[in-house]
Amino acid sequence: MNIKHLLLTVAAITALNISVSFASAPQSVVTSPNGAVKIVVTQNESSPTYSVSFNGAAVLNESKTGLKFKDVDPGAGWLFVGTSESSQNETWTNRFGKKSQYVDHYNQITLVYANADMEFRYVFRAYDDAAAFRYEILLKKEQTYVVEEDLTQYSFPADFDVWTSNQGRFYTDQQQFFVKGKLSQIKEDAFDACPVVVETPDFCAAITEAALVDWAGAQFASAKNGSTTLKTRLSPRKDKNGCVVVTKSTPSPWRVVLLGKTPVDLVNNSGAVLNLNPPCQIEDTSWIKPGASAWDWWSNGNKGMNTQTTIDRIDMAAEMGWKYMTIDDPWYCSWKMKNRIGCNIDTLQSTSAVDMPAIIAHAKEKGVGIFLWVESQDLQLCGVEKTFEQYEKWGVAGCKIDHMNADDQETVNWINNTLALAAKYHLMVNFHGIYKPTGIERTYPNLVTVEAVRGNEMGKSSTDSAHTATLPFTRYLCGFGDYTPGGMLNRQPEKYSKTRPTQVVGTRAHELALCVLYDSPITTLCDTPEHYRGAAGVEILRNLPTVWDETTALDGAIGEFFVQTRRTGSVYYAAAITDANARQYKLNLSFLEPGKTYSALIVKDVPDSAKDAEKAAVETIDVTADMTLTIDMVRNGGWVARFTEKD
Repeated sequence: MNIKHLLLTVAAITALNISVSFASAPQSVVTSPNGAVKIVVTQNESSPTYSVSFNGAAVLNESKTGLKFKDVDPGAGWLFVGTSESSQNETWTNRFGKKSQYVDHYNQITLVYANADMEFRYVFRAYDDAAAFRYEILLKKEQTYVVEEDLTQYSFPADFDVWTSNQGRFYTDQQQFFVKGKLSQIKEDAFDACPVVVETPDFCAAITEAALVDWAGAQFASAKNGSTTLKTRLSPRKDKNGCVVVTKSTPSPWRVVLLGKTPVDLVNNSGAVLNLNPPCQIEDTSWIKPGASAWDWWSNGNKGMNTQTTIDRIDMAAEMGWKYMTIDDPWYCSWKMKNRIGCNIDTLQSTSAVDMPAIIAHAKEKGVGIFLWVESQDLQLCGVEKTFEQYEKWGVAGCKIDHMNADDQETVNWINNTLALAAKYHLMVNFHGIYKPTGIERTYPNLVTVEAVRGNEMGKSSTDSAHTATLPFTRYLCGFGDYTPGGMLNRQPEKYSKTRPTQVVGTRAHELALCVLYDSPITTLCDTPEHYRGAAGVEILRNLPTVWDETTALDGAIGEFFVQTRRTGSVYYAAAITDANARQYKLNLSFLEPGKTYSALIVKDVPDSAKDAEKAAVETIDVTADMTLTIDMVRNGGWVARFTEKD
C-alpha cells in the first residue's frame, strides 16, 4: 500500500462545517494500488481541503470539504482522534449487470474527530480509476442534527470542456439533455445532475455519487459565476427542515470522481459506483431474472388499451423470446384517471377494458412475466405492502413505479424502503420519474432498471443521434437506464414528426444498435407487434440478452460515435452508432475466441438509409477472430451484429 501520512495535531473543529484549524498545514496522502490516482488531504486554517491527481496530472486543485449543520455550538469541544489506513482487494460476482465479475481494489485513509456527542470521520478511498470520499457521523447519544448544506467543492485547475444536464430545479425526473460547454459557463444557480463530465487532453473525469441512502441527492453548480470550481447542492427536504435530518449514526453518500485517459476509459470504469455500495441484502436472488420486455404505452399512449391488445403484445414477446410484458397506464384507475373521469383509485382493480386475471393466465401459458405500472402516489394511498402482497399472489413478476420526481431525503428513503419491501414479495422494480442510479442495485438487485434518462418516451419532444452518442459517456456512467429503445418507424431528422405511432430519429440499424449498447437488465422495447413482425433487422432482437459476462467499449467520442462489444456465455454482440456525420469504422474481431468460427448476423445501413432511415441490410457471414470488418454508417446511422459459435 502506498499511503503516506504526516501526524496531525489536536484540532478544534468549527461549528458550521466540521472543518479543522491548524497552525501549520499537515497532509495525509492516499494513492491507488497502481499509483495512478493520488488524493492529498490538507488541514488548512479555514477547513480541510483535498486535491486529486491522475497519472501526475492535476484533476482537482485544493477543494473544500465538510457539512454545514444547523445550530451547532462553536465550542463543541472537537478534538482530533487520529487516522486509520486500510485496503481491500476482493472480487465479487454480479449476474445483473454489464459484466459478471467486479474487482473491488482500493487503498483508504480515515481521519477521525470527536466531541462528547459525536464522532466525525472523513473517509478517502483511491481506486486505480476513481477517487471517492464521504463523511461518517457516529452519534454517541440520542440527538438530532440537521444538515443545511454540503460544502464539498470540486476545483478544476483550468476552464475545461464539460458536459452537463441542467435540470432547472431540485425536484425533477432528471430527463434533460447533456450539453457541452465550459466550466466557466456553469452558473451559481445551476441544477446540474450527475454526472458532470469533464474532458481534457490529459484526462477525463466524471463527478457523481454512490450509495445514496438516508440522505439527499446531489446536484452541482458553480461556486462563483465564471469560476472553474463546482459546488454541491443537496435537495431540500419537503418539510423545509434543512436537507438531511440525522437521528442515528449514518454516512453521507460517496462523492465520486471517475477517471480515465479518454471518454472510453470512463465507460470501461472498473465499477466504482457499484463497489462503493453495500453487498447484496437479498439472500435468495434466483427469482430475479433479467430480460427484454414488450410494452404498450409508447405507441398507444393511454388510448386503446384492452385485453386483446395486451394479449397481442404478450404473444409477440413469446415469439421473440422476450421474458416480459410491461402493462402501463391506464390498466387501473390512477389519480390521473380519477381527475379525468372521477373513478376511485385502486391499484388492485383493473378497468372494465382490462381482464387482468385472463391476461396473467395467458402470459403464464406463454412463459411471459408481467410488469405492472403503478403511480407512486396511488401505491402509497392504497398501501405499498398490501399491493405488493396481492401482486405476488397474482403471479406478477415486477412493478414499474412512476412519478416520484425528486431526490430529497424523504423520497430517497421511500425508494429504498420500497425496494426492500418489493424483495420481500419477490417483485422486481423499474422506477420511472426518478433520480439517476447510485449503485443501490448491488444491495437490492431486484432494482432492475430506472429511467432518469431522456429516452424514446421523451422522444415525442425530440431526441437525435448526437444525444444517443452522448449518453454512453454521460448518463450511463451512473448505471443502467430504461431508454425504451426499439422504435421501428425510423426517420432522418427532416422527415421526423411527433406522431403516434411514434417515430424515432436515426436509421433502423442505429435504433437496433441502441438495444445492445445501452445497459438495462430489464430492457423495455417500445414498439407494436405490427411494426416488429417482418421488419428488416428485427431478428437481432430475438432472445435479446440484457445482462452480460463482459462488456468492452472499443472507441468513441462524446456526442459523435460509440462502438462496443459484449459477451454472454459463448455468444458475442457488437454495435456502433454515429451522429449526423457518416462514418466508417474498422472493427477488429479479436474479441472473439481464437481458433473458432462464428456465424455473424449483421444489421447495417445501406446507402439509401441516408434518405429512407427504415432501409437496412441483413446478412449472415462466417467470421473468425483474426478478421476485420468494415462498418459503413450513413448519417444518423448504426451497425449491430450477433456472433454465434458454429458447431
